[in-house]
Amino acid sequence: SGFKMKIELNTANAENTMTKKIINELKDCNIDWVDEPDNNTAKVYLNFSTAKNKYSVDYSVVDAAGKTIVALQKMYFKKADGVGKELAMRIFSVGGALEME
Repeated sequence: SGFKMKIELNTANAENTMTKKIINELKDCNIDWVDEPDNNTAKVYLNFSTAKNKYSVDYSVVDAAGKTIVALQKMYFKKADGVGKELAMRIFSVGGALEME
């Protein structure tokens, strides 16, 4: 459609090389990422963590009024490739497997 939704990205524990790669891939998607939200800006929350031999990200989305659009969910992954694009789909309620290969 060419329409880009305005979204503010909020991250936690995203300081390592892998998470930075994921966030860069996510930011390359067709989304209008904003630093200064207005009355029409949704907010995405990503919290990265590690567990033994894999990584995880908890993600959720709320609208400008704070109403939950995507309830808190989790995704596991072992490598960064494709995770940003997968997250882009999931923040728009396109589900996927709990663990990404």
